[in-house]
Amino acid sequence: MKIALYSLAKIIFEGEAVQLSCFTPSGQLTVLDGHVPLITTVSGPFVEIRERDSDVHSRFPLSTGIMEVRPHSEIVVLVS
Repeated sequence: MKIALYSLAKIIFEGEAVQLSCFTPSGQLTVLDGHVPLITTVSGPFVEIRERDSDVHSRFPLSTGIMEVRPHSEIVVLVS
């Protein structure tokens, strides 16, 4: 799935991944390929992305943000 993680100042991450995990007001959320469309707020301390063809989990710090899971496995996260 395609993931784009942006702040006001820069592009934090753009690329293919198999998993995105983050915290929401309702608890922890993990998005996998084929997830239903969703718009939610995200909160810190981080967003974790597992890139395709890798066992490495990259963590990107954040305080708050908004995430949109779009049809056809595309995710956009705007963070502060």
